[in-house]
Amino acid sequence: MYLNADLATARANARAKFRGLPYGPEDLDPASAPVLVDVELPDGEAWDLRSDAGLTAVGLPSTYPLGASGDEIGWNVCQPIGFEAWQADSDGVACRSAADGGREELAWFVRGRLATASASRSFDEWYWT
Repeated sequence: MYLNADLATARANARAKFRGLPYGPEDLDPASAPVLVDVELPDGEAWDLRSDAGLTAVGLPSTYPLGASGDEIGWNVCQPIGFEAWQADSDGVACRSAADGGREELAWFVRGRLATASASRSFDEWYWT
């Protein structure tokens, strides 16, 4: 389950989904637009890919989510790290967001322990406010 740490990151990820397309969030039908769901997670521990030390520990540069050349580090690099975290019985991976304006995201490995939805908001309620 991929989660955003805050509204700024959720908005940044929504904008990123429309990058390069001939339409944007303003064109969405409110009836089918993304809904934001607040969740509470069970106790657990995620790998830290937010700090320079955590990034270094898995072989990523401190410039993550960008590489030394300024290009975004892709899923082809990140997914094997996530798989390694899964195999190590981690509860997830907390990382810096690659979305422009995003801060932090969490890939939470459900493993039978479910997150609890505490509230949901329509697109108009969370994206434009």
